[in-house]
Amino acid sequence: MLSTQESSGADDLASKLIEDADSDGDGALSLTEIQTSLGAEASDELTAAVSDLDTDGDGKLSAEELSAGLEANRPERCGPPPPPSSSDIASQLLGDVDSDSDGALSLSEITSKLGVDEDADLTSAFGKLDTDGDSLLSTAELTAALDAFQATRGYGETKSQSIITA
Repeated sequence: MLSTQESSGADDLASKLIEDADSDGDGALSLTEIQTSLGAEASDELTAAVSDLDTDGDGKLSAEELSAGLEANRPERCGPPPPPSSSDIASQLLGDVDSDSDGALSLSEITSKLGVDEDADLTSAFGKLDTDGDSLLSTAELTAALDAFQATRGYGETKSQSIITA
């Protein structure tokens, strides 16, 4: 259905362009009418473009030819950019919070950045994320934690939740 709507949009635009620029009323656009409408001088580039679209070779662009050309040259819709990866977010966290620049986050760096005191719940959560037991969260540990979090929320690929439930 979307391609029908997009095609209809190209058809509507082609018809409107012809309606506005068709000075001789024949329902098609000649090179001269296109040049006049654009306020352009004759050029090899414009002549070649019209020739490429003029599939029946009559020297004019019909609504169908113009619509097909518009549709063929329509930019692809890309949508919004993809969300950052867990690895990108982990690297950003390290860059923002790693005050001693050792490439990992300590519990004290996290509490300092958050402006909170260390408590049993925070210490326990930190311990679950610190899978190698070195009292630091590495990029790999942060990435794994973010992947597990996203998996529990239905984002991205399903990942092991062992970090959260351990």
